[in-house]
Amino acid sequence: MTNIEHNLYIINWNHTDRQTYLFGSRLQFLEDGAVSCENAMMPAGTVMQEWNSRIYDTISRKEPALPLLIEGKTYTFRIFHKEAFPGSAIYRVNFYDREEKILASDILNPAGSEVECPQGTYYYVLSLINAGFETLSFHSIEIDSDTMLDSPFGKVVDRKGDHAVLYCILPERIGGMIHCPSSIESDDFPAAMVVPYQMTLEASYFSDAAVSEKLSQYTKLHFLSYSPDTVAIAEWLSERYPGSAVTNFSNLSELRRKCYETFHV
Repeated sequence: MTNIEHNLYIINWNHTDRQTYLFGSRLQFLEDGAVSCENAMMPAGTVMQEWNSRIYDTISRKEPALPLLIEGKTYTFRIFHKEAFPGSAIYRVNFYDREEKILASDILNPAGSEVECPQGTYYYVLSLINAGFETLSFHSIEIDSDTMLDSPFGKVVDRKGDHAVLYCILPERIGGMIHCPSSIESDDFPAAMVVPYQMTLEASYFSDAAVSEKLSQYTKLHFLSYSPDTVAIAEWLSERYPGSAVTNFSNLSELRRKCYETFHV
């Protein structure tokens, strides 16, 4: 059966720094967690926003905005935003030791970058750098606890290969973390996929070409939900993909218990 072990961290822009409002920045915090930003005067190269993993920052007295990472482990970073001009927003992650020395620095590709947390890391900082944008719609940053190859999100496991029904297990967000099955290689689902986080967002924040190509191979999608949040997502996705089906379970345990006799082919 499936296990809830895989973690996905979602970072929103829910705080501001002193430099955020430099040069007349205007921010609008939207209901879906996105932030709309406008600034026609900020020079390129200005760090506009930062997220810090420090447990206690004596200067700003802010709680950590980033999850703690394991030294030596590789993570996948993805950025969900919409730029007026590609490349006009740069995202950088710096890793520091206890002496405030930079151990490593990486520029992130919004579509996905694999980054290793160096040995000796005490904390790390993720920066949004203005590289010439005047407007930016920012939704979130995703930190996957695995590499792009090993992550279960968006990976189709098809045990029959008949391309009939694809069962789509919806991930559940609890606070800043998303839980999902670490493995879906089970007889419960002849063909199954853990729905990637970006599928639950408005299409304007990402390119769904790769996801759509996988889904188009199947004649029918069957979304499996098990909580109020996932039920709402399933209903929205069923409208986005006409002809799909939805089965709602009262909780994940019920899904695990009943899916075999309900969906076994």
